[in-house]
Amino acid sequence: MDSDPLIAAIADQPDTFSLDGTANVTLRLINTRGGTLKNIVVSTEGDGIEVTPKQEYLQALEADNSGDLVFTITTHKNPTSPSMWITRTVTTTIPSKSSSP
Repeated sequence: MDSDPLIAAIADQPDTFSLDGTANVTLRLINTRGGTLKNIVVSTEGDGIEVTPKQEYLQALEADNSGDLVFTITTHKNPTSPSMWITRTVTTTIPSKSSSP
């Protein structure tokens, strides 16, 4: 089974965030594996922020491709960079290779 990682990185975000302001942040998922990843679920949370949606689903991500997910963030504490507050949890189902007898 391919053990290359699924990479999650912030692809786009505003330069600044204002207190009680709302802005979009784009999370890019990059499949560095040799095969398609299926059933990818991204959950977000953070201290002092509200994230919408709280969970996003990507049905499939082909090998050597990327997909973007957009989250809306509302700050409720002194804002800095969302990459410092957001905990990203990415889960996926990786199809196993079946061996023939």
